[in-house]
Amino acid sequence: QMLTGINPFEATSEEEIKTKIREKMPEPPSKYHKVANPLDDIIMRCLAKDPDERPSLRELREIIYEYMKKYHRESLHLTKDDKTCIGLAISNAFYAAKQGDIIMCISYLKCASEKIRKTKEKKIVDNLIKQLEKMQEEGLKLTDNTILQIEKLIRGL
Repeated sequence: QMLTGINPFEATSEEEIKTKIREKMPEPPSKYHKVANPLDDIIMRCLAKDPDERPSLRELREIIYEYMKKYHRESLHLTKDDKTCIGLAISNAFYAAKQGDIIMCISYLKCASEKIRKTKEKKIVDNLIKQLEKMQEEGLKLTDNTILQIEKLIRGL
């Protein structure tokens, strides 16, 4: 449904929906959106009525990784490079802050802090986390100045 905008088990009653889910295989997503064609096989396998016909979690993950690499030139594989992880975490904190999501911002900064090895940089991030936690406790919204501080971290670490 997320891919096509169409509920594959649309029905008028809850009982009818349950019956369709148990017994009916929906049309492949590409019937409604041609761009979904590369995902037809895996989606249909995930919807298999027999659990033994469904892909394993590992297989599903690998198929999605390959799809993202081939069609979107994105790698979903985790990196072990701390500098990259720190940069991504701080960038995500920045975008969370821009959206006004202080909880996610703190969470991403904590992820970055766990990877930072240099004492000075770690102290800067940890102080910012404390500042944000205090703002959250007091019910304050993120300020432009706080967002600017996070943006400076992106350039500075």
